[in-house]
Amino acid sequence: MSRLPNLDVTTQVKIVDDGRNTETADIGKCYEYFYFNVNASVNIQLQKKTPSLWRVTTVPDCDSALQKSTYYNMWNSPIQDVLHSPLHGWFSNFSFYANGDENPTSTESPNVNPNDLQTAPIQKYYSFDSENNQNASWLFIDGSHDHILRNIPPLEVSRDRLSKIEAVYTNLSGAWFRVTNTYVYLTISNATSTRVSSARKCR
Repeated sequence: MSRLPNLDVTTQVKIVDDGRNTETADIGKCYEYFYFNVNASVNIQLQKKTPSLWRVTTVPDCDSALQKSTYYNMWNSPIQDVLHSPLHGWFSNFSFYANGDENPTSTESPNVNPNDLQTAPIQKYYSFDSENNQNASWLFIDGSHDHILRNIPPLEVSRDRLSKIEAVYTNLSGAWFRVTNTYVYLTISNATSTRVSSARKCR
């Protein structure tokens, strides 16, 4: 594993006191980068889960305590975030790429209430259409879930918190538009959807 020199970054943030007076302060951040050796003999699925870069973030400077660690695969896609929490120690958030491309197909985060067995850990899933656009996302409760299964479809008849995106093309006065409709499933274990938004974009 190789290491790059520290990188100092200063970020301006606004601070509001009880008197509603706003001031600007400079908050320093320090980044450190570590590179891992990559094993080119493993398949694409394993490469998507294998870290090749580790970025460490400290606040407010390079001598302070570690606040965040992020691991990236060789395509520079995040696969794990390790966050410091004063009350709960450390949280680890994971990203998965089951389809073998750049689209994250699922994420997993710890629940601050581990006694809630239905959402511990918290898992969210995403599916994509043939044009590489996201066409569904859902918070797993008791429906579709698998971090390594390719092209996993959502399950409408479940308690998952599901939303779907439907894209169609339409011609208006000689111009083609891509219309995106978003639907949600408001009733538990019911396949009836409700459209909540519609957006039109010229192609």
